[in-house]
Amino acid sequence: MHPVLFQIGPFTGYSYGFMIAVGAILAIFVSELRARRRGLDGDLVFRAALIGLFAGLLGAKLTFLLSNMELLFRDPKAALGTDGFTVLGGVLLGILAGLFVLARKGVSLKLYADLILPQIALAQGFGRIGCHLAGCCYGKETHSAIGVMFPPEAIAPNGVTLWPTQLMSAAGNFLIFLILLVLSNFATDYLSTRPNTGESGKLRFLQPGSISGLYLILYSLGRFAIEFFRDDPRKMALGLTSNQYVCFVLLFVGTFLVAFAYNRARLTQRRDN
Repeated sequence: MHPVLFQIGPFTGYSYGFMIAVGAILAIFVSELRARRRGLDGDLVFRAALIGLFAGLLGAKLTFLLSNMELLFRDPKAALGTDGFTVLGGVLLGILAGLFVLARKGVSLKLYADLILPQIALAQGFGRIGCHLAGCCYGKETHSAIGVMFPPEAIAPNGVTLWPTQLMSAAGNFLIFLILLVLSNFATDYLSTRPNTGESGKLRFLQPGSISGLYLILYSLGRFAIEFFRDDPRKMALGLTSNQYVCFVLLFVGTFLVAFAYNRARLTQRRDN
């Protein structure tokens, strides 16, 4: 709940931007480290992650402007400021940009995507801590014991207790990162183009491409739930927010990826046998 981290002369360091930078650096570092340990191209992972990061920031800003056209025309300076971002748009464009870099090199997209996507959740966790420090993406008023009250300099309403939706989101993203990390390391032959089987030769449920799908599933479910606690006036049909409808799409895509990876491995195993 400290929007300004430090100020040196005319230069102001904002907590939100600092936490975004910390999350991005850690995500890129962990991605490259895991790639080298798996025998994949660490330099390629670094380039894909870096380009995905910049594309994600651009996507987050563009989707914010598209969903706040009235603010853009009324106060362009405020709309183009550093505080206005939409995470879902940033995630989608960032992933697409990273996949484009990988595709140009002709590598297996599912193997590299499975490696990189868990770290996106890690970066998002730090970004949400930045949201809490800045006071944006705040929750509804509550009398809960875990409610927080923001200072006057924060973006959030002052003098009332609100759901700490930013910290709830951060905890959820860190949990997703750990879950995906464990599942990625569960099978030693996970990052392989062959069907993933156990010692008995039985096909495992998790196949190359499944981690990417699980990321979308877990993130969409968590974000859908968090939206009920956020103070977002942009309601659509059935009282759901636009972000919740995007979550439906992500859930469908994630489920399709997991099912497709498993069914493709099953067909490959039958053909080989």
